[in-house]
Amino acid sequence: MHGLTAPAIRIICAPLPVAGSRFVAPPHAEAISWYGPLAAIEAAASTTPPVALEIDPLAAASRQRLRDLIRATRQACPNIDAAIVSGDAAPPHRDLLAEEGIRVVLTSHFSDSGRPRRPTPTGWPCRNAQWGLWEVLRHTGPRWQLFRRNLPRARRGTLAAIDLGAYPAAARDRQLAAALHRLSRQAAKGQVSLATLADLPHLVTGQASRPGPASILKAA
Repeated sequence: MHGLTAPAIRIICAPLPVAGSRFVAPPHAEAISWYGPLAAIEAAASTTPPVALEIDPLAAASRQRLRDLIRATRQACPNIDAAIVSGDAAPPHRDLLAEEGIRVVLTSHFSDSGRPRRPTPTGWPCRNAQWGLWEVLRHTGPRWQLFRRNLPRARRGTLAAIDLGAYPAAARDRQLAAALHRLSRQAAKGQVSLATLADLPHLVTGQASRPGPASILKAA
């Protein structure tokens, strides 16, 4: 599945639109891993269902505060099982994240301690150092390159998780629409498959993933 003939897998993450804004969801918006803090998740519109909780490492420095945050998020959106760590910090209290049902966390750095417990496809920027929790690194390619003429090169068998939260908010909607348009063309040619953060464990282990955006993009 992960060999040279498999399509490149792309995970596109974007902050939830601000409540009351004039944001219009672009085509294939269901392919995006929308994320935000608890307040944004509680105010999310039906056109942009949240996929992940944004965790501020400073705000969730204590185990109890992090546990309370995840449980409050679950009350607002019971299906969330992914998280995004803002800034440059590694995932906090990864054992607690797993205990509370978080299965995937996007981060800029892996946790320092622990060695991988499960193998991953060669070259994939993810690891499993805590049973039940996968860590995946943000794509850190040059900003100027990301939305000019191409996304990260669609090399077969690769994985890239792209976080639009790193880009200026003023241009984010336009960039997002352009990225989805390009990816839909690549998906139609079999070059790319789009997935959400929540799909990552299924993709790594080779299990049949849930019906997802990839089939929608291929039909575009």
